[in-house]
Formats: sequence, structure tokens, C-alpha cells
Amino acid sequence: MANGKLLRKLIRAGSQGDEDSFREISKEVIRHERQREHHLLANDLVPRNEERKVMQLPAMTRVWT
Repeated sequence: MANGKLLRKLIRAGSQGDEDSFREISKEVIRHERQREHHLLANDLVPRNEERKVMQLPAMTRVWT
């Protein structure tokens, strides 16, 4: 599984609504999982619309106040 540092960065980017960072960190997590030969997990993490090179993110809401 992706290391804690990557997960922290991913959650921070998502909670701040930083879609560009969220997208890049997500790709980093996927690369990390492929390197560890966790191909099923990596495949599950790839967005369904990857063939169009567009990653639609759900509306992000503030979790912490």
C-alpha cells in the first residue's frame, strides 16, 4: 500500500480542493503500487476515463473546520 507520506499529501490536497495536486499525487500512488507489483490495486485506482486523459474528481468538501 502507498506509504503514509503519499497518503497524507493526497488527503491534504483533496481537503484543500487542490485538484491539480490531487491528480498528480494520485498518479504517484498508482506508480508506487505498480512498482510494488500490486497491479490489481493500481488498476482499481486508475480512473475509468483514463483513456481520455481526463480525471473527473468528485466535488470536494471541507472535512475539517
